Parts: sequence; C-alpha cells; structure tokens
Amino acid sequence: MGFRGCCSMPHGSHTTFAMLSVVCAYILSWVSQATCHYVEITDTNWEDLGIDGEFGFGMASREGYFWIDSTLYRGCVYYTDTDRSRFFDATWKAAIAMASLSSVFGLASLICILFAGCFAFPRRYFIWLSRSCVLVAVFDALTLIALSSDLCKDAPSCKFSTGAGLAIAASVLWLIAAASVGKVPEAEQTEEEYIRGLVGADEPNLPPGTVQTTQTTYPDGRTETETTTVGGDDAAAAAAAATKNG
Repeated sequence: MGFRGCCSMPHGSHTTFAMLSVVCAYILSWVSQATCHYVEITDTNWEDLGIDGEFGFGMASREGYFWIDSTLYRGCVYYTDTDRSRFFDATWKAAIAMASLSSVFGLASLICILFAGCFAFPRRYFIWLSRSCVLVAVFDALTLIALSSDLCKDAPSCKFSTGAGLAIAASVLWLIAAASVGKVPEAEQTEEEYIRGLVGADEPNLPPGTVQTTQTTYPDGRTETETTTVGGDDAAAAAAAATKNG
C-alpha cells in the first residue's frame, strides 16, 4: 500500500468503472431508505394522526400533513414515538435494521473504493471490498421484509412503492459493483518502481566514459550542442586508454 498521487488511478482505468458502480449503488440505497414512499398503505382508521386514505410509509419517515406559515402541506415527516409504538412490529424494526446496516457498510465501501484512486492496494483489499458490496446487496434486499409486517398485513391495501423498487435496483447494482471491484487489478507499478520514477533512478545505467550529446534549439533559430561524458573526463580518458592498449 502506498500513496501514488491524487486521482492517479494506480490500478488502471478499470478503477473508474468500479468507483462509478459503487457510487450509483450507494445513491440508490440512500434514496430508497430516505423516501417516505417505500410502501403505500390505505387505511381510514388513523384520523387522529392526520392520515386518511392512501399514504406512504418508509424506513425513516411516513407521509403526513404539517403546517408551515398557516398553510397545510402534505409530505414526509419523521416518525414520532407514537408512530413507532403504533406501527412498528418486530418485522418492520428488522427492515429498518437492515436499512441501517446497508447505510453503514455501503458508506464504508464507497470510501474504500474512492481511496483506490490515490493509493495502491494489494489484491486482497479488493477481494474483501467486493465481499462487502455483496453484503450491502443482501441488506438492501432484506429491507423488503417490511412488506410482511403487521403494518402491511393489517391494512386494507399495502402497495409496493418507489422505495421498495429502488431497494431492488440498489441490490442488483451492488452485485454489479461487487463484480467490478473484484476485478480491479494489481497496481501498474510496484512501490519500488514508483519510487525510482520519482527520483529518476530509472534512467539508463550507462557505463563510465559514454559520451552523451544534447542539442537545444532556441526560438530565434540558434542551436546549442552540449557534450557530456558519463563519469567525467578521467573515466573517458581511462576508457580511451584501455581501448588503445587493447
């Protein structure tokens, strides 16, 4: 492992696709959990909560009415303690737990793959990161157990909605991301090769006495030729004497 420069992509261009797939998967996961339209439930027995007709329920919030500057709006509101005690059974709580695990592991996977744009890692790093992406896909899929909660089963109507659809899409995309991350190759340069490149040690190792000629052309058309000898004049003289004696 080693820093190779910001956005240097030490593992090659395939890292870009892996990053994009993880970013897109994480965004879908986050939106599926943030929306209050994971399912659409129809019930007429919740007038005391300001709910009448078809309303959305999500992992973190539900649809409801609220006042802003004496104007009544309908939109997403966070669950209150009353909501949790009234609507959440063990199954719905388990779905929320799966969504929370998806957020934690998804964010960790996102950060780890972004580091690969600047750092060189061993292959096992991407193997474990790929497994983490598979785990997030499983967590996203398991949020669908919300459809079998009492909230859905006791209502006259419980419809599959935007959040549930995005959870499925996110789960599929996380699997694609896992396959992409798992194929990220070794860094194109080893640590030693990278360091040699920084200090210029990868220049040709010429024997002493070798004559190098450098020609510089200036904007006014003048040219200047500079001749240097590897190892200095003494080495050149010694090489010439050895050739003559031979």
